[in-house]
Amino acid sequence: MADQHTQERLREGVEAARRGDKLTARRLLQQVLLQDRTNEVALMWMASVMDTVAERRAYLERALQINPNNDRAREALNRLGGASRSGGGTFTTAARRRGGANPYLIAAAIKTRWISCSRCRPSRCW
Repeated sequence: MADQHTQERLREGVEAARRGDKLTARRLLQQVLLQDRTNEVALMWMASVMDTVAERRAYLERALQINPNNDRAREALNRLGGASRSGGGTFTTAARRRGGANPYLIAAAIKTRWISCSRCRPSRCW
């Protein structure tokens, strides 16, 4: 179970995505995924705020790996044209196809080291 800080970041990330602030949503959701790589909700919302089909597909495939019964992920993946053509289905497939790591994920990891939440001391947030 994720801690309270992670749950708060997830809530804030979802709110940012709903209001259309993709950059903030990516940053917050990535912080959640750094703490809990199997957070299905964060993976689904990350898919919704990514710019490319390949990135969306990668997050949806990861959500399906975690929960093969996730009908929403399956439906979204079908709307995108099904599973990745490479057959990889791994979380990093999209980044590899682009020739590098996802810059949003790297930036979120760096920012996480320097930003603390208002409730925690910096040492707890890092």
